[in-house]
Amino acid sequence: PGAVSGSFVVILDASANKADLAKKYGGTLERSYGSEVNGFSASGLSVEEAKRLAADPAVGTVVQNKRFSINETQDKPPSWGLDRIDQAETAGDEKYTYPDNGGEGVTAYVIDTGVRISHLDFGGRAAHGFDAVDNH
Repeated sequence: PGAVSGSFVVILDASANKADLAKKYGGTLERSYGSEVNGFSASGLSVEEAKRLAADPAVGTVVQNKRFSINETQDKPPSWGLDRIDQAETAGDEKYTYPDNGGEGVTAYVIDTGVRISHLDFGGRAAHGFDAVDNH
Protein backbone atom coordinates (compact mmCIF):
# COMPACT_ATOMS: atom_id res chain seq x y z
CA PRO A 1 0.00 0.00 0.00
CA GLY A 2 1.21 3.48 -0.86
CA ALA A 3 3.95 2.27 -3.23
CA VAL A 4 5.06 4.99 -5.65
CA SER A 5 5.06 3.35 -9.07
CA GLY A 6 8.50 3.28 -10.68
CA SER A 7 10.23 5.16 -7.84
CA PHE A 8 13.05 3.53 -5.86
CA VAL A 9 15.86 4.40 -3.44
CA VAL A 10 19.15 2.63 -4.24
CA ILE A 11 21.91 2.19 -1.66
CA LEU A 12 25.29 1.26 -3.10
CA ASP A 13 27.98 -1.02 -1.67
CA ALA A 14 30.74 0.66 -3.66
CA SER A 15 31.20 3.93 -5.51
CA ALA A 16 29.67 3.85 -8.97
CA ASN A 17 28.46 6.21 -11.67
CA LYS A 18 24.96 6.65 -10.31
CA ALA A 19 23.39 8.14 -13.44
CA ASP A 20 24.84 5.37 -15.62
CA LEU A 21 23.67 2.71 -13.20
CA ALA A 22 20.11 4.08 -13.10
CA LYS A 23 20.03 4.36 -16.91
CA LYS A 24 21.52 0.87 -17.42
CA TYR A 25 18.46 -0.64 -15.74
CA GLY A 26 15.86 1.62 -17.35
CA GLY A 27 15.52 4.43 -14.79
CA THR A 28 16.31 8.10 -14.52
CA LEU A 29 18.51 9.49 -11.74
CA GLU A 30 16.34 11.76 -9.59
CA ARG A 31 18.57 12.60 -6.60
CA SER A 32 22.13 11.59 -5.76
CA TYR A 33 23.10 10.87 -2.14
CA GLY A 34 26.69 11.09 -1.10
CA SER A 35 27.40 12.73 2.25
CA GLU A 36 26.38 9.94 4.62
CA VAL A 37 24.54 7.55 2.34
CA ASN A 38 26.14 6.35 -0.89
CA GLY A 39 23.15 5.96 -3.16
CA PHE A 40 20.49 7.63 -5.26
CA SER A 41 16.79 7.73 -6.04
CA ALA A 42 15.55 6.76 -9.47
CA SER A 43 12.24 6.94 -11.28
CA GLY A 44 10.84 5.13 -14.27
CA LEU A 45 11.89 1.63 -13.19
CA SER A 46 9.56 -1.33 -13.44
CA VAL A 47 9.60 -3.86 -10.60
CA GLU A 48 11.57 -6.26 -12.82
CA GLU A 49 14.13 -3.55 -13.68
CA ALA A 50 14.46 -2.72 -9.98
CA LYS A 51 15.10 -6.40 -9.23
CA ARG A 52 17.82 -6.55 -11.90
CA LEU A 53 19.34 -3.36 -10.47
CA ALA A 54 19.32 -4.90 -6.98
CA ALA A 55 21.32 -7.87 -8.32
CA ASP A 56 24.11 -5.60 -9.62
CA PRO A 57 27.33 -6.16 -7.60
CA ALA A 58 27.66 -2.42 -6.86
CA VAL A 59 24.21 -2.29 -5.22
CA GLY A 60 23.52 -3.06 -1.57
CA THR A 61 19.75 -2.66 -1.59
CA VAL A 62 16.86 -1.23 -3.61
CA VAL A 63 13.71 -0.07 -1.83
CA GLN A 64 10.53 1.17 -3.48
CA ASN A 65 9.39 4.62 -2.34
CA LYS A 66 6.06 4.72 -0.53
CA ARG A 67 3.65 7.43 0.50
CA PHE A 68 2.21 7.30 3.96
CA SER A 69 0.29 9.51 6.28
CA ILE A 70 -0.49 9.47 9.95
CA ASN A 71 -3.94 10.18 11.23
CA GLU A 72 -3.29 10.10 14.92
CA THR A 73 -4.98 11.66 17.90
CA GLN A 74 -3.29 11.59 21.28
CA ASP A 75 -5.55 11.61 24.34
CA LYS A 76 -4.41 13.80 27.24
CA PRO A 77 -1.23 15.11 25.59
CA PRO A 78 1.62 16.40 27.75
CA SER A 79 0.85 19.84 29.11
CA TRP A 80 2.98 22.00 26.84
CA GLY A 81 0.08 23.47 24.99
CA LEU A 82 -0.54 20.80 22.35
CA ASP A 83 -4.23 20.65 23.22
CA ARG A 84 -4.56 24.36 22.36
CA ILE A 85 -2.44 24.21 19.18
CA ASP A 86 -4.89 22.06 17.22
CA GLN A 87 -7.92 24.10 18.34
CA ALA A 88 -6.81 27.58 19.31
CA GLU A 89 -10.35 29.00 19.27
CA THR A 90 -11.70 26.68 21.99
CA ALA A 91 -10.78 25.70 25.52
CA GLY A 92 -9.50 22.34 24.26
CA ASP A 93 -10.79 18.79 24.46
CA GLU A 94 -7.82 17.08 26.17
CA LYS A 95 -6.73 15.66 22.78
CA TYR A 96 -4.12 16.59 20.17
CA THR A 97 -4.53 15.60 16.52
CA TYR A 98 -1.25 15.51 14.62
CA PRO A 99 -1.42 17.37 11.27
CA ASP A 100 -0.93 15.43 8.02
CA ASN A 101 2.21 17.45 7.23
CA GLY A 102 3.63 17.43 10.77
CA GLY A 103 7.43 17.41 10.65
CA GLU A 104 7.55 18.13 6.91
CA GLY A 105 10.75 19.94 5.98
CA VAL A 106 12.21 19.64 9.48
CA THR A 107 15.93 19.28 10.16
CA ALA A 108 16.59 18.10 13.72
CA TYR A 109 19.61 19.44 15.56
CA VAL A 110 20.59 17.40 18.62
CA ILE A 111 22.57 19.17 21.31
CA ASP A 112 24.03 16.39 23.39
CA THR A 113 27.45 15.38 24.63
CA GLY A 114 26.65 11.66 24.58
CA VAL A 115 25.61 10.79 21.02
CA ARG A 116 27.80 8.09 19.52
CA ILE A 117 27.01 8.35 15.81
CA SER A 118 28.65 4.98 15.11
CA HIS A 119 25.99 3.19 17.20
CA LEU A 120 24.23 0.48 15.19
CA ASP A 121 20.77 1.87 16.02
CA PHE A 122 21.54 4.92 13.89
CA GLY A 123 22.29 2.69 10.90
CA GLY A 124 24.78 5.23 9.53
CA ARG A 125 22.13 7.98 9.43
CA ALA A 126 23.65 10.18 12.17
CA ALA A 127 26.35 12.73 11.35
CA HIS A 128 28.35 15.34 13.23
CA GLY A 129 27.59 18.95 12.48
CA PHE A 130 29.40 21.40 14.72
CA ASP A 131 30.91 19.67 17.74
CA ALA A 132 31.75 22.09 20.54
CA VAL A 133 32.93 19.33 22.88
CA ASP A 134 36.07 18.08 21.13
CA ASN A 135 36.15 20.33 18.03
CA HIS A 136 35.38 17.63 15.47
